[in-house]
Amino acid sequence: MDDEGILAHVSRVYRRLQTPRPDDRVGLRGMAHDVHGSITPSFGDAFRFWLKLGFVNFGGPTGQIALMHEELVTRRRWLGEDRFLHALSFCLLLPGPEAQQLAVYTGWLLNGTEGGIAAGVLFVAPAALLMAGLAWLYAAGGELPIVSAIFEGLAAAVVGIVAAAMVSIGGRAVRGMVAAVVAALAFLAIFVIGFPFPIVVLAAAATGLALGPRRLGVTVSDEGTDRTASLAPRRRRDTTGPRRGTRRVVDPPPRRRRVDRGWFDLLGRRSVLLSGRGDLVRWGVRRAGLRGA
Repeated sequence: MDDEGILAHVSRVYRRLQTPRPDDRVGLRGMAHDVHGSITPSFGDAFRFWLKLGFVNFGGPTGQIALMHEELVTRRRWLGEDRFLHALSFCLLLPGPEAQQLAVYTGWLLNGTEGGIAAGVLFVAPAALLMAGLAWLYAAGGELPIVSAIFEGLAAAVVGIVAAAMVSIGGRAVRGMVAAVVAALAFLAIFVIGFPFPIVVLAAAATGLALGPRRLGVTVSDEGTDRTASLAPRRRRDTTGPRRGTRRVVDPPPRRRRVDRGWFDLLGRRSVLLSGRGDLVRWGVRRAGLRGA
């Protein structure tokens, strides 16, 4: 083999090594790994998960958020810890039910628009069917001792679910001594002293803005809410491979964001310990003189 043949052979081998193999990026069951090590599920896998979640999301928003964290972050590794907490912080500050908003947001992060729609619908529809069945059961036999015992047992279980969720999510949301002190003061202000919830939230925001992320134990992460970082690499036609017209996987450059959001994380993450906007609703009811409504 002459020198030109050797160079041509080496060039072909080099191009083959540079071409990613399918199993380099695709994990089990067709799941692709993103740049942060999380697993991007297929739409079918995500659909089945949201359908299952719709039937088991007991415990109100706190329990639902804890369940989503356990499934999405810990067990399935579809989202990273920082990405999930940042999404939670954002959803807690929006008007409306935070747990459903978090489901829609994470569904969009994982599978785009269709994923967000599926997550939003499946988060509500199965639960609505269950509520209709329980309402019929209570209306038909609510005065029976056995039915009353069933509902009393469910109420006690829900309290335990919420308490476990508070410990699980709160331990991850509060990072550092300063953040723990702020969270404790916010808790005392709401549940012991009785300060209005909006004032406590604004005070937490001002504290976070004044202290900054470092003193609060908040790490400035490149893993923001940008959906491009959580999706599998898109495939596009590339003619630089070993043969013209073949397809190869080309990674889009991840968009990196460095945002000083200390006040945002403090405000949102401390709200986890205050059960979100439920306290704001109760405060509004008290202010309107509608006790017991």
